[in-house]
This record gives sequence, structure tokens and C-alpha cells, in this order.
Amino acid sequence: INSILAQTHAPFEIIIVDGQSTDNTATIAQSYPQVRYIYQETLGLSQARNLGLQAAQGEFVAFLDSDDRWTPNKLALQVLALQNTPQLQYVTAHLQLMADSDTSLRQGYLPEVLQKPKWGRTPGVLLARRALFEQLGGFATDLRIAGDLEWFARAQQQQVPTQVLPEALLHKRIRGDSLSAQSQANRKEVMQVLRRSIAQRRQGTNHPFGHA
Repeated sequence: INSILAQTHAPFEIIIVDGQSTDNTATIAQSYPQVRYIYQETLGLSQARNLGLQAAQGEFVAFLDSDDRWTPNKLALQVLALQNTPQLQYVTAHLQLMADSDTSLRQGYLPEVLQKPKWGRTPGVLLARRALFEQLGGFATDLRIAGDLEWFARAQQQQVPTQVLPEALLHKRIRGDSLSAQSQANRKEVMQVLRRSIAQRRQGTNHPFGHA
């Protein structure tokens, strides 16, 4: 929350969707008067993001997971890009991975890999026009991990105008416990996304599977 409030371009609204967290999210969120808090039991990532989209009222939408942080100029640079180029529908940026030494060693990350900013298809680097989600649909709810990848693949398939900013505007934390447990499931879902994208291209459709 603090990295959102520290933005040089103040957000129109801040919405937190809590799917049964165990880290006092409700207490923390409700201590900020400018935050709108939504609680939903047994909510997956895609469902939570879609619920936030339904509640959002601003022209642009962005996403931030609880472990990650934005740089203070994230929104300012991306809003400027969308305002200066009206045909752009969304912008992304680079990210900086963060991990403690134990996590890095267990997951096989070399220090130089962690230190080098990289571009990734993750919602934390995204700023999109809210109308784009009305056109494309939200995140696929039948994918537990790769719903965001499926959305980006759908946007690319429809040739949605976009831009990648060179700056690293997201600090994304690597958690060893979640990575080791989800790596196999993630690979399986990535293959699902690839097969789905091929099927949609053949059928000429762009609607998400399992979208709610």
C-alpha cells in the first residue's frame, strides 16, 4: 500500500481484494481511509483481479500483488505514455527481481540474473485502459497460476496496440516456498495457454475460457 501511496501520480482509487489472507490484510487496509477493501472467501488470483476490475471506476487500471512494490514514478510514466499516444491501449515496463540469498540459491538464480532488470508478462508492470478489459474480457478463472499470461497472449493475438517502457518500475519478490510448489503446475498451465491460443487463432475467437 505504501508504494501505491508514494506514487508521484496519485491514483484515483485504491482497491484491495482479499481472498482469505492470514497476514492482517483487513486491519492494515482499513487503517488507510483512501483504500476500498473487498473481502471474498476462497478467491483465486484471477477471480480477485476480475473482482477488482468490476469495482474499478477510473479510466486506467493497474495491479499490484501484496509482496511486490512499485517505484514512485510507475504510474506517472505509464499514464503519460497512454495520454501522449491515444491509440495505445496498455503499457508495460521492466521489473527488478528481489530475493534473499537462500531463495536465490535454492531456486538456482545467479546474482547477475537478479540484478539485471527484465521484461515480464506480469500484471504488476501493466497499466491498461479499463475499456480494454471490457473489450477483451478479464483474466481466465480456470487457470490458477497462468491467468495473467493467458490475458497477455489474448491481447497479443488481437494485436492490441501497446508499448514497453525501458524503465524497471516494479520490484517483484521471489518466494522460494511458492516457486518450488508451483513450478510444475505453472509449466502445465503455460502449455494450456499455448494450446488455447492456437485453438482461438484457428477458430477466430478471442474470448477467455472460464472468465467470470
